[in-house]
Amino acid sequence: MAVFRLQDLLKQDKKAIAATSTLMGMGIAKLDCQEVESLSNEQLEALFSAIPQDWDFDKFGDIIDPDTVSESLAQQLSIGSIAVWEEKNTKQASTLKRKKPKPKAIR
Repeated sequence: MAVFRLQDLLKQDKKAIAATSTLMGMGIAKLDCQEVESLSNEQLEALFSAIPQDWDFDKFGDIIDPDTVSESLAQQLSIGSIAVWEEKNTKQASTLKRKKPKPKAIR
């Protein structure tokens, strides 16, 4: 499994974090969070962008090295993941509401 240093990813743009999220969601990448105390909301959103919504917090131990996570980052990650997933669900629900099928004209 490839290991990515979150500190290095944060020096790049949001796309690098989102790409790593894709690999993490596939279970082929792990995150080393040493020397990172907090993330911005944008960084949190990118980090969780490709993580399956049905994952429980135990699964995160497989993709985030728990020995490298500070207390403050751990709290932010647990709160952030819930917020990001709630936002995804809200967006999906509103998209479904907007995509009501239009009645077909009878010819």
